[in-house]
Amino acid sequence: MVFIFHLWLFPRKKTFYSSQFSGIIWIAFTLLALSILLSLPLQTTTDAAVGWNSVFKVSLLKQTVFHTTFGTIWMIEMALLVILFSSLLLTKKVFPAAYGSFLLIAALMLCKASIGHTAAVNNQVLAVIMDFFHLLGMSLWLGNLLALVLLLPGESKKEKDNSIYWQTIQRFSTFAIVFVLILLVTGIYASVQHVSSIQSLVNTLYGKVLIGKVLLMLIMIGMGAYHFFRGKFKEKN
Repeated sequence: MVFIFHLWLFPRKKTFYSSQFSGIIWIAFTLLALSILLSLPLQTTTDAAVGWNSVFKVSLLKQTVFHTTFGTIWMIEMALLVILFSSLLLTKKVFPAAYGSFLLIAALMLCKASIGHTAAVNNQVLAVIMDFFHLLGMSLWLGNLLALVLLLPGESKKEKDNSIYWQTIQRFSTFAIVFVLILLVTGIYASVQHVSSIQSLVNTLYGKVLIGKVLLMLIMIGMGAYHFFRGKFKEKN
């Protein structure tokens, strides 16, 4: 979601498609495409109860694609991936196309939220919605953190002072509060659905991963608060 860095956070649009930004986008797209492609054989190993050495049989893959809910969503994901590829090519020449790319990525997240552990709860519609916003909030937060680390220093060096740098930090801090609130609300919902007791929290893999995620989030919130107040101090001076 580094698109948002240039669409909403970075004050200058003229450097939108720098070579560094382009590299990050295409690396991210390649990893996204690989994850979607490999999700099919991965799901097939579960459905057909076979190992990776046997999963690439055409008959098994066709069974997953044409006779399961996962397969239907996987085909939608592949179609969205092709459209996204075209949109990314267009984005280099037409700036507004970046909004289309953002919406396509959000649609892929909705597809992702429609399969997996959300199917195990009673109210699946609400679970999908909450999981979608959780994925979206996480992607916007971490994607823009990545942009701040990899893109902002190079872009701010083009200015005579550090005003662009601190303006961007301030804008991100405001958005980050929204992203973190989304993560907290949706994360609490998912925790209540999948962790029924303290024992489940401590003794299950899901619970242990959840604890790790909470600790990492607290560290990142602390670092974000530090830069937010540092930016406020710089702004006053």
